[in-house]
Amino acid sequence: MGYRIGSSFKASPSIETSIAGAEVLPITPVNTVPIQYYKLALINDQSCSLIINNDPVAKFIRAGQGFETTEIDAPIFSLKIVEAGITYNWFSAY
Repeated sequence: MGYRIGSSFKASPSIETSIAGAEVLPITPVNTVPIQYYKLALINDQSCSLIINNDPVAKFIRAGQGFETTEIDAPIFSLKIVEAGITYNWFSAY
């Protein structure tokens, strides 16, 4: 018998273009519990650097490499693309 971890999915509505240092994931309204994504996939069309969960050290990914987490990884609550003009899309479960 299986069990359910999450409650729903969120994703970009279309291909998006990054704003330098801006949050990729939806901002949680004030006075609510922040969403923690237990699965996340980001596909990037150009090489870029990511700030994951506000870690001060950016992680570089090559064009098309993408970034993916599963339920065995640390949950994601923040994801930022350092550079402006990067086209990407993302899909997640929370």
